Order: sequence, then C-alpha cells, then structure tokens
Amino acid sequence: MTGPAPADRRPLRIVLCDDERMVRTALRVILEAEADLEVVGEAATGAEAVPLVRSLAPDVVLMDVRMPEIDGIRATEQILATMAEPPRIVVVTTFENDAYVYDALRAGAAGFLLKRSDPDELIGAVRLVARGDSLLFPAAVRSLAAAHAAASAPAAAPWVRRLTDREADVLRLMATGLSNHEMSERLGVGPQTVKTHVAAVLTKTGSRDRTQAVIAAYEGGFVMKKAENPATIGAERNGWGRRDVLLGDEQNDQACVGLLSAPGAGPAGPRHLGAGIPRPGPRRRQAQPSEPHRAVREPAGQHHRGREAITGSVKTGGKDFGYKRTYVDGPLYAPITGYSSQAYGTSMLEGIYKNVLNGSDSRLKTVMDMLTNKRADPGNVLTTIDRDVQKAAYDALQGKQGAAVAVDPATGEILAVVNNPSFDPGSIAGANDLEAWTELSADKGKAMENVALRKPQAPGSTFKLVTLAAAIENGLVTDIDRQTGIADPYTIPGTRTPLPSEAGSAACNNVSVRTALRLSCNNVFAELASKLGQDKMRATAEKLGFNVQIDTPVRTNPPSKYPSKKMSIDQVAQTGIGQFDVQATPLQMAMVTAAIENGGKLVAPHLVSEVTDANGDVLESFKDPKSQQVMSDKTASMIRDAMRTVATEGGGKPAQVSGAEVGGKTGTAQRGVNNSLAPLAWFTSYGKLNGKQIAVAVVIENSDTDRSEIGGGKLAAPIAQKMMEAWLKR
Repeated sequence: MTGPAPADRRPLRIVLCDDERMVRTALRVILEAEADLEVVGEAATGAEAVPLVRSLAPDVVLMDVRMPEIDGIRATEQILATMAEPPRIVVVTTFENDAYVYDALRAGAAGFLLKRSDPDELIGAVRLVARGDSLLFPAAVRSLAAAHAAASAPAAAPWVRRLTDREADVLRLMATGLSNHEMSERLGVGPQTVKTHVAAVLTKTGSRDRTQAVIAAYEGGFVMKKAENPATIGAERNGWGRRDVLLGDEQNDQACVGLLSAPGAGPAGPRHLGAGIPRPGPRRRQAQPSEPHRAVREPAGQHHRGREAITGSVKTGGKDFGYKRTYVDGPLYAPITGYSSQAYGTSMLEGIYKNVLNGSDSRLKTVMDMLTNKRADPGNVLTTIDRDVQKAAYDALQGKQGAAVAVDPATGEILAVVNNPSFDPGSIAGANDLEAWTELSADKGKAMENVALRKPQAPGSTFKLVTLAAAIENGLVTDIDRQTGIADPYTIPGTRTPLPSEAGSAACNNVSVRTALRLSCNNVFAELASKLGQDKMRATAEKLGFNVQIDTPVRTNPPSKYPSKKMSIDQVAQTGIGQFDVQATPLQMAMVTAAIENGGKLVAPHLVSEVTDANGDVLESFKDPKSQQVMSDKTASMIRDAMRTVATEGGGKPAQVSGAEVGGKTGTAQRGVNNSLAPLAWFTSYGKLNGKQIAVAVVIENSDTDRSEIGGGKLAAPIAQKMMEAWLKR
C-alpha cells in the first residue's frame, strides 16, 4: 500500500463509525500503533457519526454501512452535503453481502475496505485516501456497478461522446483498477500524460475522484455498452480458467482443508487462471481451532464446473483432535498431497502449506481475528495437476514399479506426478495408526518414496538429448543428417574397453546424429561428450536443471546430478550416454524435453498455481513463473526433428498419438554391481496437437517382464502415450 507519512507532518485524524464496539476497538488498536495515525473519535450509529464528524473535522472517516438509526450511506451523504471541506470517507463492508456498497460510492465515499483486510491494508488504505487517492477494489466495483446498471439498462450519457479516444482508453483501464503507473505502462505513455488524461476524465464525467468516475462509466452506459473493450480486462479474475487440483474449501459441512480442481479453458486456448469460468461461490463455514483441514477436490471434467471431494475430514470423537484427515483416491494423489497425520506430521504440499490449510497462517487473519487471536478460515492451494493425465499414468503403471511426470512446456505447470507403488495417506492420518506406519516404513519407507521428484537415478540414453544439445550449442554438430565419422566398434577413450550398442556395430558405424538417436548408438554420444569435455557438458546440464534444487514447491532433494568433481576422459564419455555418475528424476527428464519442445526456453516447473484465502483472494501466485532460454530455438528445432524420427521409425513408436506431433527418446540404464539389478527402462517424449503441448518422462524400475525384454520403448513408451493422449485428445 502506502508508506508512513513524513515525520514533520501532523498525524492523520480518523473517526471510526461502527455499531460493534469490538470492531472499533480492533481498528483503534491497529491504527494507533502507527505514529502518523490518530483516532480522534468513535460513533456507534449514523446519527452519532454526522455531528461528530462535523465537529471534529477529521481527515478520514471509516464508515460501516449497516448501522442503527441512520445507515452509513445516509450518514455519508449528510456529511458530504453539509461540510465545506469534508473528510475522505471509506465505507467498511463485508462486500459479499453488502448490496449498499454501490450506493455508498454514489453518495461520495472515496472507496471501500473489506472488514477482513489485514492490518497493513487497513493502514495503507487510510494513508492512501488521505492523500486524495481513491480506494478502489475493482472486481467488487465492477460486480456491484454492473448489476446496478444492468437493472436499469442505462442509455449512453452525453459525456461519453465528449471523451477523446485516449481518455476513453484511460477510463476503461481505470475501471479495471489500474494505477496511473500501470496505465502508463499499458498505454506506452508517460505518467504525467496519464495524470492529465485522468484529470480530463474526472472533469468530463463530473466526478470528484476515480471511484466516482468508474461509477459514472457504468451508469453512463460506457462500460456496459462495450463489454468487449478493455474495461472487461480482469473482470473474471475471480474465475477459474483451467482444470486444477486445489487444496481448499468444502461446500458441505465437513470441516477440512484440501485439494480442489477447477474446470479448464478451451482445448486450443491458453490454460490460465481467470479465463472466464466463474468460481463457484459457496459460503465458507467457520473452521474451528480443532479442525486440522478442510476438503480436497478434483474436477468433474474439463467442461464442468462441479467439484468432487478427493479428501476431507471426519470427526474423531476424541478430546485431543476434533477431526482427522480423510482421502479419496489417496494413492492417486499421494505424491502431490503427501500426508497429514496426527501422529507422524505432514509431508509434500500438506506440509509446505500446513499453516494455510489449517487457518493459522497470519495472512489469513482479519482485524478481528488478530485482536481475538481467533484462528482464521483456512485457505486454499490451487495446484496444476490434471486428473485425466494423472489417472492415465497411474492406471498404466499398475503391475510395474516406477514413476511418471508430465509438464506443460509453455507454462511450466506440472500436470501429473505419479509413483507406483504408492500409498494411502488416510491410513496414517489418525493418532493411533502405528501398524500402518510401521508397514509403510518397512524397506526404508519404499512405499512412501517419491521416485518422480526425489529419487535421481541413471537416466541412460534419455540423457543423450542433453549431450546432443551441448554438441549443437557448441558447434560440434551442425547438421543432424551428416555422417559423424565416428566408428563402431568403439573403444571408450583412455581405456581398452569396448562400448557396444544394442543396434550393433554395422548399424552404428559412421552414422548421422539422426540415425544415432533413433538407434541409440552409444559410440556417437560417448565420443561427442569426450570431445566437448566435462565443463561444457556440465554447463548444458545445469542450464536444464541438473545440480539444482528445484522448489515445485515440493523440493527435489537430492537434486538431479551431473558430476562436478574432476572426471577422467573415459568417465566424461560415459556421461554422454547417461551412465557413470549421472542421475536424474523423471521430473528432470521431463524438463529437458519440455525445453526442447518449447523452442529452447525452460519455464520453471511448478505444482501450485495460486494460494488463496478462504474468500479466493490471492496470497501467492505462481502463474507467471521464471523462464530461461537454455538453448537456441535452432538447437531445439534440430533435436525435435531427430526425436520425431525416434517416434516414427525407432523404439518410440509405441508413444504415437493419432493426429499429434510426437517426438521421443528411449533409454535403458544398467545398474548394480556388474549389472546385477534389473535395468531401468526410461522414455521421455513431447506431444503437440491443436495448440496444446505436453512433455512426459517415465521410468520403470522393475516389472514382471523378462530381463531381455526390458527397454524404454517397450515398457515406458506406452505409459507416456497414455499420458499424452489424455491431455492432447480431449
């Protein structure tokens, strides 16, 4: 909001008008903690407020709308009509239930403030209006004004025709709540120019301030006649524009906080919050201090607005804990939600956002909550998980041990995180679940292991995508169809050890990079890595996320790894084929492929799009994540070209999605002393269709397949196909 007033100015004098003494007391405590603010009077009714304000002549009045005898609207009108230099009046309201707000603004109030505003907002609001600005909550003004104007179907006011084109643009942007600085950036003109246009708008609309101008815009038919104009920008900011899983509120009487999903935008359009699908608006019930969580929801489908609970809470009947967490489809979402247990704590998003979900986060508290130390209504955590992609991966992994991740390359949104085996977090949610906890903790807690995010393993030949990127970026490869001159049989540099390829020496001798990627020729990529050297290989890998802890916000700990310690030439060669000490998670390999699909730009992967309070006001937003150009668009295009060949002619054929462009890379990573353990089967791919895109990575750690048949193309590619199809074909 605004900073404190200069020390040499007198304190701003404030009068509080509210019929609830506790509210007045809370406001006084907060305001008088600031050296530049002074409460000089209080009134419990509108009838008391009018003469009190006249006699005290304060700078600012905080006026409740609903008061006995004379309500806040009439009191505002009388004060402004009878004082030569009236104070700035701010209407204090709960907004959702106050149909009077619009009339109060018409009466001349400088703006309004929600009673659930936090102390910083309250203090900033007083300073803001005192200096002559308007306190405008644009979404609320639009909602109230539009409803009021629609009821009377206003004709265009005469002043509408007197506005210049630039003044009209400014008024439209004012209606979205933009500041002068923001309008300056939007219009590409200087702040002083905007200020001049604002003054002209106020004069022509007969408005004393910006709030009055917005009211005039609605009443004068200016906004309503042009629903398609920029005045509608942000009008649906409280809507859900996509299909996400949200940790949040509950429509019924269950007292819990959890994961919600919202419906999605159209299949060809950008998927982002606020795309115009309105959020359902149930009344939030007050959570009690003993309520650890509220409900978790998922989408009923992309074209539906209904929400189905996937977690909730039930009464325990106990004295220590009034409620405990419940999970529907717990194993499906466990890699994202983690668990919330009365005995064993929390993990994953349940742990990261514990305070938001149980209402103890200070950002959730209203003025009254602060004063009474009451626990606030729990907040919501909107995730990016898509149920269809999540379910497709989960079903396809049954009978196999492994993990899968899907990412939207354009946005960085993580669409799926799946592990198998998984676990039911509800089995350990209570205070007496020792037996279940012991069972899940067996074998070093393997059942709760988050392979998708937190278990880096040898990526095998999928890492050849990183090697190829480094080779193209550093000029070692300029044409993917030119013969490389790299012989097979091939001996690892610095050793006498031959490095065979599954396709055989004849197939891999002196082949092009395109053929080498299709056949997964080890000789080509080992040689490229050895020529590039450790530093260039590591630099490319780190741009793509290796050696970096990534907060999704679930932290990838330990991070994926490209060796930092000095390696010998033979070791560097082995890293070129994803062996030696290279380790990656499915998330990491999905990031590599996402950057390739997205023209070389890597958008920070994230599981959460927004964190909100119970009323939907945003506490944290992740919908504008950081991005970095990690390779040139030309490099990315060359690699995509080669990956398409893998999917159409090579081991990636099982990943084909009808009608879609698909590119992929298989991988089989040896592991264990003398390869004593079953190899890892990897597959990573991208798919794009009708403006939608997806990047996927799958690893299979074990299966009932004969060892000789284990391979990324045979085991992992069909899973990737199901995930891509679930996203692209609906």
